[in-house]
Amino acid sequence: EIYAAYRSGFDGGEAAALALVLLAFCFACLAAEGALRSRAGYGQVGRGVRRRLPPYRLGAWMLPAGLGLALLAAGALGVPIGTVLFWLTRHGSAAVTPDEASPRALLMATVSTVGLGLGAACLTLALALPLAVLSTRWPRFPLTGVLERGAWLAQGVPGIVIALALITATVRTVPPLYESTALLLIAYAILFLPYALVGLRTALLQADRRLEEAARSLGAGWPRVLGRVVLPLAAPGVGAAAALVFIVVSTELTATLLLAPIGTETLAIRIWGDTSTLAFAAAAPYAAVLVALSMTASWLLARRFGIGAFSAGLGG
Repeated sequence: EIYAAYRSGFDGGEAAALALVLLAFCFACLAAEGALRSRAGYGQVGRGVRRRLPPYRLGAWMLPAGLGLALLAAGALGVPIGTVLFWLTRHGSAAVTPDEASPRALLMATVSTVGLGLGAACLTLALALPLAVLSTRWPRFPLTGVLERGAWLAQGVPGIVIALALITATVRTVPPLYESTALLLIAYAILFLPYALVGLRTALLQADRRLEEAARSLGAGWPRVLGRVVLPLAAPGVGAAAALVFIVVSTELTATLLLAPIGTETLAIRIWGDTSTLAFAAAAPYAAVLVALSMTASWLLARRFGIGAFSAGLGG
C-alpha cells in the first residue's frame, strides 16, 4: 500500500500515515523484546572447558525429521538453482531480449555488486560495533536502550520510505550527496544495521568475560582489551554479520534503484530489468552469478570465522 501510494500521484501523506502504523507495530515488538530479555545475562559460570552436548536421540522421528530437512533444503536451494540452470540452457529463446548478458555487462554488474556489498558491510559493521559493545558491556547506560532500539526502526518500514527520506534530506540540505555512492552506502547501513547488530551482540555476550577481567587486571586499557581480547573472541559473530550484510546488500533493489548514481548496474538491477520484461533467459546469467556470490561469501566466512575456527581458538 505504501508503494502504491507513492506510485499513484506521489501521495506522501497517505504513505506517511501507513508508515507510522508500521512504526507503531515495530515499537510494540521492540517493547516486548525488551521485556522478555529484561536483565538476562550470558556467560560461563563453572570451571573447565566447553564441551559439546551429547546429541539428542530422535528414535522413530529420525526419518521424518531428516526428510523434512531435506525437503526444506530442496525448496530453499534446489528450486532457485534449478530454475536458474533451466533458463541458462534456453539461450536464444524468445525470452532473450536484444540486450543479452554480454561478458562485459556481466563483469561490470558483478564488480559493482561486490564493491557495494563490501563497502556496505564495512560501514555497517563500523556503526554496529559501538552499539553492540555499549549494549553488552554497559546495558544500564541511559542511552543504551534508546540507541539500540532506534537501530531497529528502519526494519519497521519498507526500503522505499528510507530511500525517499534520504532523497528529501539530501536535496534540501546537502545536494552534492544526492545520487552518490556515499548516500547509497548510508542507506544500506541504515537498512541493514540490525542484521549486523544481532550477530555482533550475540558474539559479545558469549565471549568469556573472565578473559577481559584478566586483561584489565594486568593494566590493559579498554581499547586494548577490545582489540586484543574481545574482538578475537567475537570473530565468529563479526564474520557472520559481515556475510549477512553482504548478502542482503547484494540482493537489495528498492533503495539501489532510487539512490544509486546514474549508470550504476548491479546484478539485482539487471535481474529486475530483464524479468520485468519476461526475459528470464537474459536474467539467468546475472542470477547465477548472484547465487554464486552469496554461496561463496557464506562458505568462506563460515570456514574462516565459523564453528571450526571458534573451537580451534578455544582449544588454543
